[in-house]
Amino acid sequence: MAKELIYLSFPGKVFFANSGAEANEGAIKLARKFGSSAGKYEIITFENAFHGRTLATLAATGQKKYQNGFCPMPEGFIQVKFNDIAAVKQAITDKTIAVMLELIQGEGGVNIAEHDFVLVLRKFMR
Repeated sequence: MAKELIYLSFPGKVFFANSGAEANEGAIKLARKFGSSAGKYEIITFENAFHGRTLATLAATGQKKYQNGFCPMPEGFIQVKFNDIAAVKQAITDKTIAVMLELIQGEGGVNIAEHDFVLVLRKFMR
């Protein structure tokens, strides 16, 4: 299956996970591993996001109600307003390694990423 996914998409590796939280945890670890030699570990996430119930994905989740009782949260997650490119640009520091985005936020309400926001974010984050 991994070979078929690579064949149908692009060269690389495949990580199979049992849940979205596990997949997000893997993405967080991959981003931090990639940035570790340069001291980059911060990940920008968005208000009302939901990324999972593991400790790191709870820290990435932009809803305090899910974090209550589990503090202190792991550091390095910066939440900004959804669909606000200026907020993203302002949050970026020399420690930023990634932006974690749900195109459709389901848990925080049905909030859809604006087309122009996604295009500008993609161009800006290259």
